[in-house]
Amino acid sequence: MSKFFPITLGIFLGANSIVMGQIHTGVAQFSGMTIIGTHIGYLLGVLIIAWLNWQSWLKSFITGFVTMTFANLTYYLTIIVFYLTGWGRSPFPPSPPHSLRGFILWSIISAVTCVLGATAVWLARHAKHKWLNYGIFAVAYAGMLGVMVNFHLRPAIGWYRMSRGGDFFQTWRFVGRLYEVGFAFVLTTVILGIGLRILLRKHKGGQV
Repeated sequence: MSKFFPITLGIFLGANSIVMGQIHTGVAQFSGMTIIGTHIGYLLGVLIIAWLNWQSWLKSFITGFVTMTFANLTYYLTIIVFYLTGWGRSPFPPSPPHSLRGFILWSIISAVTCVLGATAVWLARHAKHKWLNYGIFAVAYAGMLGVMVNFHLRPAIGWYRMSRGGDFFQTWRFVGRLYEVGFAFVLTTVILGIGLRILLRKHKGGQV
């Protein structure tokens, strides 16, 4: 893996989080940007980085945290530029103090996430029994499904109920939100499925 990949991935995630707020909502939703640029994309990014550096828990954690740090820096520095120049649409009142607090908060959340990601990958790669591999991946998969339900599916259903449906625009937005859930489900299933398949092949061949 290129030593610049964590930085590149981090900048990509942060930039995606900005760009998806500058384009039409439907385009952002149906292109998958609203998933890649939010919780699901960031969590999968941490897991991918941890997997690529599985030999060392510490390296998995550090590279994952570097990725998330560059994502946060890209996001909040862009917001500050928007605030100072008047360019673009900002997702919230982006005063520098507010952005600094947001950066610190999400850095703490990122550190916890990277600890969990590095630990999950380390346990999965070093487990001696196949059932442990299945168990670890099942827990990770269940956790990702929980994020989908709590941060995407339930809010979408709640929003549609509050809007009372019926309106074409509201219905179309609801369809877009359901698409987000489906996209997140497919993306998560594919990425974790590839990881599990690689792991089980190595396990079968006597490699860990």
